[in-house]
Amino acid sequence: MSASGRARAAAFGRLIRVSLFPTAVADVLAGLLVGSGGSFPGVGATLALVAASLLVYHGGLALNDWADREHDARTRPDRPLPSGAIPARAVPLGVALGFVGAVLLAAWVTPLAGLWTAALAATATIYDLRGRGPFLGPSLLAVCRALNLGLGLFVGSLLLRGDAFIEPVTW
Repeated sequence: MSASGRARAAAFGRLIRVSLFPTAVADVLAGLLVGSGGSFPGVGATLALVAASLLVYHGGLALNDWADREHDARTRPDRPLPSGAIPARAVPLGVALGFVGAVLLAAWVTPLAGLWTAALAATATIYDLRGRGPFLGPSLLAVCRALNLGLGLFVGSLLLRGDAFIEPVTW
């Protein structure tokens, strides 16, 4: 990879805060484990839910930076969007495509998980674009975190009841 390619990849990693990757993964996996009473759906379904969670989580982080790009230009001009390392015009479309992908991945596991993921993506979008203030902001973040954990709990509970479309894998 060229030096410019590495720089662009590093900027993208900063934009989506790749270091927070384990947070989204842990939430949905913990929810699956608790909700199902110790079983995971098959590997494909588990990976689909993890990927859906990551797409919403990291897409929400990118959308937040996009919404804050003017403030960041004044206070943190070295960030990926104000510095021009990532074109700001690409972020909304990329996030929208990621959110649609997340909903489709979750819906592949079970249609109700797709609806759940759509609610998570909508809540993240509301937080990023309108969720300011000392009460609303933290409240919306808490709802996002609960919905991400809840995605696993919900699908796990369907699995426990035998309502999921995916065969369980018991650990």
